[in-house]
Amino acid sequence: MRTRLLGTMCFFILCLFLFVLPAQAGSGRVFGAVVDESGLPVEEARVTILREISHYRLMTFTTVTGHYAFNDVPPGIYSLCVTHKGVLLGEEVVEFMLPGNRKIDFAVERAMMQ
Repeated sequence: MRTRLLGTMCFFILCLFLFVLPAQAGSGRVFGAVVDESGLPVEEARVTILREISHYRLMTFTTVTGHYAFNDVPPGIYSLCVTHKGVLLGEEVVEFMLPGNRKIDFAVERAMMQ
């Protein structure tokens, strides 16, 4: 009985190391802010992150302070696009190969948003 319990616990720990921990260690966070030419935040701009090769796509909107964030982003090369009311304000290619944080800020012209 004791041997069986020990074997079950070892199997559980092995599964934890093989499947759960690598998935968490391999992702990161992409975040930043969208501001206009005078440094004022751009509220409710749509920010999209897209990985063409796998069709991985996430979308969010900037906050009142102009900030956005994507959590648990797997490594890869991404296209990061900022739009406001259907107008493309900025685009950048991001190489996100190592787990961690990547800050990408956008400075846009207020005239483009009118």
